[in-house]
Amino acid sequence: MVEKYYADIRQTVPASYQEMNSALTELSGKYSSDLNCLVALQELYNYINKYYDQIISALDEDPLGQKMQLAYRLQQIAALVENKVTDL
Repeated sequence: MVEKYYADIRQTVPASYQEMNSALTELSGKYSSDLNCLVALQELYNYINKYYDQIISALDEDPLGQKMQLAYRLQQIAALVENKVTDL
């Protein structure tokens, strides 16, 4: 059962950037009163900070991540958060 679940996920067509953005915007509006955005951002920051190198490597190796320049985008965000000078 678990193997079938993951096999189905692997066969699913990845969502486009626009589809993900639209879906997340809709969810954000739907649950904005239930979610403390600052707490969520802090948790996301903690996770990314802890696993930064692994995340960047995975994004660099993933074809879709390369196409969407996700590693570069994450590096830009990290630089902004850390108040580092970068060529944005």
